[in-house]
Amino acid sequence: MKRILLVATMASVALASCVKDESVDLTQQAKKLSFETPVMSTQTRATNFGEIETTYPKTENFVVYAVRHTDNFTTWTAGTAFMSNVEVIYKTDVNGWGNSTTDYYWPEDGDKLTFGAFAPTDVKNEAFYTDKGLQLSSFTVPATLATQYDLMYSDLAKDKTANETNGGYIGVPINFNHALSSVEFKIAKSSELKETATLTKIEVVGLANTGAFDQNIGGTAQWTGTSGSVTYDVFTGSQDFTTSPTRAHNDEADMLLLPQTLTNAAIVNITHTLNGQTYK
Repeated sequence: MKRILLVATMASVALASCVKDESVDLTQQAKKLSFETPVMSTQTRATNFGEIETTYPKTENFVVYAVRHTDNFTTWTAGTAFMSNVEVIYKTDVNGWGNSTTDYYWPEDGDKLTFGAFAPTDVKNEAFYTDKGLQLSSFTVPATLATQYDLMYSDLAKDKTANETNGGYIGVPINFNHALSSVEFKIAKSSELKETATLTKIEVVGLANTGAFDQNIGGTAQWTGTSGSVTYDVFTGSQDFTTSPTRAHNDEADMLLLPQTLTNAAIVNITHTLNGQTYK
């Protein structure tokens, strides 16, 4: 039977954007671009997974794309880029995210803007937008948990003409989705078992870790052309089983996986000791 990894968590980001103008007055200042991130349901990087955060971390930049159009948005048309691969950083002067070198302002002629974004910036050189939304021709999930990061892509914020209020923040709402699957292991033993049982290793072998990503606007995002066969060292050490489920991860990191249809080559190996004897 096919086993499929799924991800269905979402984070929220708010974005404010406007048309570039070198000369602005005080009225236009209210329209200056800034990015607010009021709520996020999980962390951006796997190394932060020990603590659940509810706000986008100020240390993490993200990338914004936008197109300008007169009618309602239909497709991401080449040549209409308003913002292209623009990296934004946290700025204390606006208590939010913005570009460090360029100011943007809302169009004054009634034109509309449609936005898309992705995070983190590690894939800035590989990611691009087409009529299908965000795409990556090739993405590899690192085999080492400590170097993995949570790849996120946003729904399109369509047909925007002005800032909106979102959860107390002013801007264009951007909803981030997770492109990877997050897996964690917890261990426990039966209350009837009085002997000491100790976990020494968990590894997952035979998983693909490279693929092409297609946001597929209007449909379901998908990974195609998955390849590779890697081994993830999830846990190596000595951790006693208790009757309460306990995380079993090196550095408190969840394992991030490429969503894929698993084959029989995919195996979880668990090694533990009981009464001094090793079992696998």
